Amino acid sequence: MTKHAPIQLPEEAHRMLDRVVEIAGGTPASHVQKAIEQYLEDLEDIRAAEEALEEYHRTGGAGTITLDELSRRLGLDD
Repeated sequence: MTKHAPIQLPEEAHRMLDRVVEIAGGTPASHVQKAIEQYLEDLEDIRAAEEALEEYHRTGGAGTITLDELSRRLGLDD
């Protein structure tokens, strides 16, 4: 299911969107939808990374290994 969310863009952003549509095809709505979806996914990734960093600091890095150790465990230490 999709929801309708009208937006207003500054003129320069609208001109940029028009250029993207002219070059790549599609519709303005499809490009805005893709951009918003990517932005929201990026925010989720940032949140997850911040949580992992907080956990790392909270535990003093317990459970982490060096790249050399990872390579050894995976049999990549040629």
